[in-house]
Amino acid sequence: MQGPKDVYRGLTGAVLGTIPTAMLYFTTYEWCKTRLEARGAPSAITHLASASAGAVMSAFIRVPTDTIKHRVQAYMETDVFLVSLKCIR
Repeated sequence: MQGPKDVYRGLTGAVLGTIPTAMLYFTTYEWCKTRLEARGAPSAITHLASASAGAVMSAFIRVPTDTIKHRVQAYMETDVFLVSLKCIR
């Protein structure tokens, strides 16, 4: 333990993962919603299917970045970029 700065361990990994995850989620959501509305799908089905597709697509980014964040926060690794390279391998 290093004191109060431990609160911020993994913050870089969290920020680097959150931005692309949100971008992919909302892009996928809007793309699906537009296509389903054009086909005349009911509103509830449109939102449910669009949100599900967005969640699945964003998970491809969120899961690896959360793994990196957790490893840094648990002191398994000290460098976000080094652990990123290890996860890619």
